[in-house]
Amino acid sequence: RFALMARRGMLWRAGLLLALGLTARVTGAQRREEPSSFSRALSFSRSCLGVLRGGRTEASVYSPPVEWAPLSREELRVLKLLRERFRGREGAHDDLLLLAVRGFAHEADWPAASAEALEHMLAIRTEVGADSVLEEGAPQRAAFCSLYVTGHCGFDRDGHPVYYERVGRIDPRKLFAAFPGADGVEQLLHNSVFVQEAIRRLKLRRTLETGRRVYKHVVVIDLDGLRPHHLSKRLLRVIQRMLAFHQAAYPETLHSLYIVNAPKLFSLAWGLVRPLLHPLTADKVRVLGHNVLEELAADGIDESQVPDFLGGGGGDLDQFWESEGGVEAGLLDHYLQRTAPGRPLQDISEAEVDGEEEDVDPAAIERLRPARRKEEAEPADHVLEWADTGDSRAAEARGVDLLDEDDTPAVAAVVAEGDAPDEAMD
Repeated sequence: RFALMARRGMLWRAGLLLALGLTARVTGAQRREEPSSFSRALSFSRSCLGVLRGGRTEASVYSPPVEWAPLSREELRVLKLLRERFRGREGAHDDLLLLAVRGFAHEADWPAASAEALEHMLAIRTEVGADSVLEEGAPQRAAFCSLYVTGHCGFDRDGHPVYYERVGRIDPRKLFAAFPGADGVEQLLHNSVFVQEAIRRLKLRRTLETGRRVYKHVVVIDLDGLRPHHLSKRLLRVIQRMLAFHQAAYPETLHSLYIVNAPKLFSLAWGLVRPLLHPLTADKVRVLGHNVLEELAADGIDESQVPDFLGGGGGDLDQFWESEGGVEAGLLDHYLQRTAPGRPLQDISEAEVDGEEEDVDPAAIERLRPARRKEEAEPADHVLEWADTGDSRAAEARGVDLLDEDDTPAVAAVVAEGDAPDEAMD
């Protein structure tokens, strides 16, 4: 019914159906049967909501500290365990360690959850060569920048870089003509990782320049130009693959997300879904009205930091067309010790690991060794099963195939018209 309504242009009815379906799903009223395409769409929608929760599907009273807050004694304890567990592991950089420590403090077994997340993070980053992608470049970089318009423009008042995605400017036919087949999907993923690594380097540079540690960024999604051809199954699969990877490889890096130039259906669906979310999740997302510049300014993004296409004075997007080299070695110096401007470096000696006088409980380290993951026992290109358990982390970096074998745009419509704020963008 949803696909038929979308095809006939009855978008407001389709949006209402989506919102009602989401409500039924979250409250448990939806029947658990063999997954139909609509129930798969709802499952995908729920996994979308889980992305902004940082993988959490249950309500939580945990409130993460601001990025530049000194590490607490509990955080230093977990950091020390992770340093011992991953001692000598290539790619275990201090900023990634901090994401693993603070991104999973809400879990019942905090150290084990952080270790599992970091293990997976390093594995998938190695698979795509994330540490070297800025130096080696991404395939067909110029074509990607022309056809998939994303980039950086300015900072908010706390120093978070602002990253823009012009979803409505994507032409799926041209995109897949330039990036055909399975190899094209891999090339698109590598280009997406290139952008995220450039943003990561930008945050490290900003931390060094200002003395204020930041590891989150702001995302602005521009839906101007959104059309039915954006609902293709192939485009959804690519976006889904990118987002699942970003969720696993860059946890706890979204500061806030803004949707601009949204169609009315989107605003309606979001207004109905928002009350179902945990307040910490809902507060990260805002659908802006016509006064985009005023609303962004009220949230600390000055007009001078907004790109020209939204009426600001920040110029064009920096799309990272060419590589500027990798993350400089000095950017990570004293990273974990930096807090805020004017404050001395934090003493984190409690988290230091001394090979000569080890005082970390060996049993605690052993508990941090995760069991062999399912995807490690299967071929790398295996498509994971879609999950109907409410755990968004089941959609791992390889992406979840929630789509029918035919070419109906039902699930894509869910993303493009209903749940883009929760999945499209961490």
